[in-house]
Amino acid sequence: MKRVLITGGSRGIGRACAERFLRGGWSVIFTFNNSESEAKELVRGREEFIRAVKCDLSKPEDVKSLCSQTGVLDAVVNNAGEALYSLFWDSTPDKTRRLFETDFFSPCEILRLELKKMLGRGGAAVNVGSVWGQCGASCEAVYSAAKGALISLTKALALELAPSGIRVNCVSPGVIDTDMNRRLTPDERASLCESIPMGRFGTPEEVAEVVFFLCSDASSYITGQNICPNGGMLT
Repeated sequence: MKRVLITGGSRGIGRACAERFLRGGWSVIFTFNNSESEAKELVRGREEFIRAVKCDLSKPEDVKSLCSQTGVLDAVVNNAGEALYSLFWDSTPDKTRRLFETDFFSPCEILRLELKKMLGRGGAAVNVGSVWGQCGASCEAVYSAAKGALISLTKALALELAPSGIRVNCVSPGVIDTDMNRRLTPDERASLCESIPMGRFGTPEEVAEVVFFLCSDASSYITGQNICPNGGMLT
């Protein structure tokens, strides 16, 4: 049975990914931080196949502890992330550092520790970026910068690790119907839908299908790519 680590697996895209890997016959380890009840509900009755690990990804010591518990994996999905919606002037150094710890530095460290274990046997990694990491977003400058860095890291690592049989790809969703976008007013949602050629938000399940494909043997000749399930929002 293949094994995958998914960060931020208790809700939204991460939860949909966990469910998709379970349906595909994989064993799943996922992280959560504050959503303990959701994590327990996801695991309940399936303890043989899925395990939850509490981890604050903004703390390097938590990341190291996590990777010491995973064993050798077949795939890593760096999904967890924080948003920072504010004017750039209000993005204090502390807020900026915390977001980069969660959205960029923790994926870096997880990849460094986990992919080293894959040397000689192969495997796959998928980083979850964002459409804003490609084009930027007003009032989300720091978030856009972190996701842009993650996309660039993906491309560079893919070149470095391809000779070792390790594939590294990125999935950069557009506007997805998750908790992160619940702050939007009905008018803001309607305005965003008008900017999406398909006329709607995506679902976590649609993103999870792409993530699963990139970790599976069906994508054995794909690496260094940024796949964008965004409804045509950015082409």
